[in-house]
Amino acid sequence: MALFNYSAKDGSGKKMDGTLEAASSYELVRVLREKGLTVISVQSQTVEERKAPTSKARYGNVNLDQLSVFYRQLATMLEAGVPIVNAIKDLGDQSENLNLSAIVMDLAKQIESGSSFSEALKKYPNVFSSLVINMAATGEESGNLPGIMAELASYTEDQVALIRQVRAAVAYPAFIAVFFVICVSVVTFFLIPKFQDIFSSFGAKLPPLTSLVMGISSFMIHNIHYELIFIGITVFSAVVFGKTIRGKHFYAILKIKTPLLGKLFQKVILSRFCRSLATLLEGGVSVVSSLTISSRAAGSILLEDFIMEAIAGIEKGSNMSGEFKKSPLFPKMMVKMIQVGENSGTVPKMLTRLSKFYSEEVKSSVTALTSVIEPLLIVVLGGFVGVVVIALYLPIFQLSSSMH
Repeated sequence: MALFNYSAKDGSGKKMDGTLEAASSYELVRVLREKGLTVISVQSQTVEERKAPTSKARYGNVNLDQLSVFYRQLATMLEAGVPIVNAIKDLGDQSENLNLSAIVMDLAKQIESGSSFSEALKKYPNVFSSLVINMAATGEESGNLPGIMAELASYTEDQVALIRQVRAAVAYPAFIAVFFVICVSVVTFFLIPKFQDIFSSFGAKLPPLTSLVMGISSFMIHNIHYELIFIGITVFSAVVFGKTIRGKHFYAILKIKTPLLGKLFQKVILSRFCRSLATLLEGGVSVVSSLTISSRAAGSILLEDFIMEAIAGIEKGSNMSGEFKKSPLFPKMMVKMIQVGENSGTVPKMLTRLSKFYSEEVKSSVTALTSVIEPLLIVVLGGFVGVVVIALYLPIFQLSSSMH
C-alpha cells in the first residue's frame, strides 16, 4: 500500500484535493470514481511528504456536521461492542467526505501502532478541538468511551444548530445590505448622470434637492479611485488591527455592544460556554481544565480573559458562582443556577439547562430580530429611493409647469 495525493471534482464541479492510501494509482482512481468523483490527477507521495506532519492544510476542511455524524456513529458502534480500530476503519471506508475518510483511516493506523485514541486525535488539532481530545482521554481512563462519544455527538449537534441560528439571523440583513449597496451604486454611477445630461441640455435652474443629489453623484464619480483606495486601506487596517490583542478586545466589546445584534451574540457565547463546560465536567475533566477549554470554545476573548482570572480565584478556594458574580458577562440568573448546582452537586445538570435556555433564547431572538430588521431596512431603502426619485422628477415638473 502507498499514499497518493489526488485532485478531483465532484458532481457540482467543485475541486477537492486530498490524500488516500491505495495499492496502486489505478486502484485509487477506481475508488474515487465509485464515490462519484472525476479524477484530475493522482501522484504518489515522496519520502519527504510521508515524513511531513499531517495538518489541516494537507487534508482540507472537515465541518462540524461531518464530525457530529462521525461521533454519533462511532458511539453507536462502540456501544454495540465493535473494537475501536474496526469501528474507525469502517467509518473511514463509508465516509463520503474524502478529507474525513483520510483522517479517520490514519487514526486507525495510529491506534494499531500503539497510540491511544486521544493521542491519535492530537495529530489533528485543527480538526479535533482540545475539548474533544480531553473528553476522549477521560473516556479512555474511565472506560466509558462510548458514552463520552455520544455526549460529544450531542454537544457537536447542539453547536451546529446554534451556528445555523446565528447564520439565519445575520444572512437576511447581510443580503439586504448588499442589495442596498448595489442599488445605491447603480443609481449614483449610472442613473443620475444620465438625468444630469438631460437637465444640462435644457439649461434650466435645478431645485436645491436635485442640485445636492447631482453634486453627490458627481463627487462620487470623479473621486472613485480615491474612494476605492480609502476602502482598501480601511479594510486592510481593520483586519490588521483585529489580529492584535487590543483589536481583538475592541471587536469583542463592539460585538456584544452592537444594537439589536449585541444581545444575540452574548447569548450565543453563554450557550457555547455552558454546553462546553457541562460536557467536560460530566465527562470527569477537572474544573480548572474544563473552564480553560470551555472559555476558548465560547469564542470570546473577553470571556476567556475573565475565566483566567476566575481560575486564579478558584485555586485560592473560591467557587464558580462566586467568581462569575464579578463579571457583567454572566447574568444574575445564570450565577444563581450555578450556585444552586454547587450546593446540590448538580453543576453539569444546571449548565446543560442553561445552555438549552440560551439556545432557545437565541432562536427567539433570531425571530424577533428578523421582524424588526426587515421593516427597518425596507424603510431605509425606500427612503433612499424616494429621495432620489423626488430629486430627479422635481425639475421635470418645473419644466412642465413653465411650458404651460
